[in-house]
Amino acid sequence: IYLLADALPLIAGVLDAGSVSLLYGVSGTGKTFMGLDIALSISHGIPWQGNKVQQGMVWYINTEGKRGLKKRLQAWYKEHEALAPTLDAFKIIPWPIDLRAYSQELIETISDQEVPPTLIVVDNFSMCVPGIDQNKQEQVAPVLHLMNILAADSNCHILIIHHTNKAGDVNGTMAFRNHVDTMIELVKEDVADRESPILFRCMKARDAEPFGDIRTELKSVILSIDPDTREIISSCVVTTAAHSTRTFHEELGDIEKNIYDLLGDEAKTYTEWKKECIKEIGIAKATFDRKRDVLLNKGLIEKVQMPGKAYEGYQKKAQPQRSAWNE
Repeated sequence: IYLLADALPLIAGVLDAGSVSLLYGVSGTGKTFMGLDIALSISHGIPWQGNKVQQGMVWYINTEGKRGLKKRLQAWYKEHEALAPTLDAFKIIPWPIDLRAYSQELIETISDQEVPPTLIVVDNFSMCVPGIDQNKQEQVAPVLHLMNILAADSNCHILIIHHTNKAGDVNGTMAFRNHVDTMIELVKEDVADRESPILFRCMKARDAEPFGDIRTELKSVILSIDPDTREIISSCVVTTAAHSTRTFHEELGDIEKNIYDLLGDEAKTYTEWKKECIKEIGIAKATFDRKRDVLLNKGLIEKVQMPGKAYEGYQKKAQPQRSAWNE
């Protein structure tokens, strides 16, 4: 064991080579844009969100529309105008690969390459396992086990893009949590704001401390104007969200400030906190739930286990003091 080589970073402080990650989020959080941004950054060897990367060959399994991907690629290269598209280090597989039926072929294809992939992006899981019941561990676990073997044997990172269920959590069995090394959720900082920054949030890191939230946003890029209809043809790219100079309290709306203040300095159960907010400020339960989610997403509150109780409560999260050192 002690003679084993240490894991090498694919993206410093974020993802390791030879491992498997799951990227998920509700509709509108830019999962494909994010996966593509990571993939192209690695193929060109440029830092991703300020973090150094291991440059290498990327295979991108695209299952959701060639024309949509074309516009996204055009937008990315327009935003990164110093770079030129190349097939030398970025290969697109424009159809779903059945990961169960053709697993051996995939392994053999990788082993036959003069330049094997450093990163494989599976966009998305559902399309690459047709007919699978994602709620059954005995069906999902073998596929993820294969991905882990493939990643370890080829020292390749496999990034799986996946959907959420109606509750906004990872769709399917607990096997998704148990059989990947890193889980990343894309979540809007303010779920009620269409233009809200999108947090790249680590929900699981098997062999390290989870990294802190990475604030990103989707930037619209105009590609062309249709000469007949005068319609603007555009797409989006992932960029770093602007750093806010306001204090966390100044960034909240009035209702959010009120329910944050009513949480007080001690942990409260969900029911205690909700009842107090409904009584004091007259909001509906749905409004309370939505604003609580805003506070969670901004990292202002956290869930805690209530002493002597089987359920969780909430408490305020300590906020770092701002100074010239962390501006």
